[in-house]
Amino acid sequence: MLKLIRKATSVINEAVLTVKTLKALNERLNPTTKEVVNRVNGIPVVVSSEALEIKYNVPEQYPGAMVTQKIKGSHYIIINQGMVDLPADIYDAILQHEVGHIECKHLSGALAIYKNLRHGRNINYEFEADLYSQRTTGNMLKALEYLKSLKIYNNFELDLRIDALRKAT
Repeated sequence: MLKLIRKATSVINEAVLTVKTLKALNERLNPTTKEVVNRVNGIPVVVSSEALEIKYNVPEQYPGAMVTQKIKGSHYIIINQGMVDLPADIYDAILQHEVGHIECKHLSGALAIYKNLRHGRNINYEFEADLYSQRTTGNMLKALEYLKSLKIYNNFELDLRIDALRKAT
């Protein structure tokens, strides 16, 4: 019986440690704890290179951005240091692409969550967000070509997106 109690205690201690680790990680990645460096269409933009590296494996020296589901009543756009160093036209195009995900309702509702969980990233969502950005800034095509030139992203996907954007505009 004592052996069983020790084993149970060990399992509980490991679980507590795991929960504490996850809570600490969540605090480090939580956009609401970061300084807002910009606002795009009223959406706060924060820098968290770590979040982009963990979620999308984008090293901080390369541009990366993502938009969150609503947290405390607001979406957040998270960018990394590579975004900060971009030329203004490409920076704006990528941020408007993230706004496009919100405007096109890619992040709201159970259906969108189900589709993303079941099928992974939805390329049609990327096309729609690209088109939104192109119509808003006129620079999304240039931004996609720039990202392709870095040769660290999925160039097959970027080619598809570039072709779709050219056909749509």
